[in-house]
Amino acid sequence: MKILEIPKEHNFSCLGNGSEGNVYKYDDNIALKIFKDENLKKKQEKIELLSKLKDDSFCFPEGIVNYDNKQFVGYYMSLIKTEKTYKDFCRLNFLFDEILLLDLLIKVSDAVERVHKMDVIIGDLKPNNILITDTWEPKFIDTDNYLIDEYIFDLFPIRFDWLKNVYHKEFALKDIDKYLLGIMALSYFNSTLQLHQNDLYFEMFIEFMDVSDDLKDAFRLILSDASNKPYIGPILKRVKEENSSIISKENRLKLNRYYS
Repeated sequence: MKILEIPKEHNFSCLGNGSEGNVYKYDDNIALKIFKDENLKKKQEKIELLSKLKDDSFCFPEGIVNYDNKQFVGYYMSLIKTEKTYKDFCRLNFLFDEILLLDLLIKVSDAVERVHKMDVIIGDLKPNNILITDTWEPKFIDTDNYLIDEYIFDLFPIRFDWLKNVYHKEFALKDIDKYLLGIMALSYFNSTLQLHQNDLYFEMFIEFMDVSDDLKDAFRLILSDASNKPYIGPILKRVKEENSSIISKENRLKLNRYYS
C-alpha cells in the first residue's frame, strides 16, 4: 500500500469540508482527505480495499496518508481538474444543451453499472458527488463512504431510505442505487421530481412524458416498487436515438400546476 507522509501542522489549501473530514490540495496532481476522527482502524482497512479498484469515472483512493509520526489520518487521490462553468452535476440545472446532458447522464449510468459489477454500492448518489472534468467526463467523488464487502456506509445516506419510504418495503441495494440514479437523472427534466417522493406523482410525471409508451414503461420500472430495476442509461440512449424530448415545457407546466 502506497503511503504519503505529511506534517501534522500543514498549510495545504482546503478544497472542501465534510462531516468526516476535509479535502486539501497537496499539489497539482494530488488531493488529500484528512479525517477528523482518530479511531480509524476499520476506515484504513476499507481505504486499502477501495484502493484496489480502478475505474476512470471514480476517484478511488490511491494510497493512505500518515502524519510524520506514522499515524494514519486519511488517503490521497487524483486531483480532478474540473470544467470551469459546470464544476459538478449541480450546475447541470443551467445546461440547456439536452443532447450533452443526455450524454453525461448515460456516462454516469454506465459508470454505476460498472461499479455494481465490482459489488460496490454508492448509496449517496447525488449531483454534488459527481464532478465534471475539463474534458466533460463525469467523476464520482466521496468514494470512501461506499459500501463494499463487510464495510458499510460510514455515514448513512438519508436518501438511501427514499425508496423504502415510498413503498414501505425493503429493496436490493443495487435497486436503491438505480432508483436514486433515476431520480437524479429525471430531475433535470422536471426539478420537482426530487421534492415529490410518492408513487402518485411518479405515475403522473410518466404520463406527462413526451416519449413512446414502451419508454414510459421502462421509466416506470425505475420509479416503481419493481425489483431488478433497469439502469436508466440504455433508456436515455433510446430517447436520444429517437430524437425525443423527455417532457415538453408545456407538459412540465401542466404537471406542476396539476400537482401544486
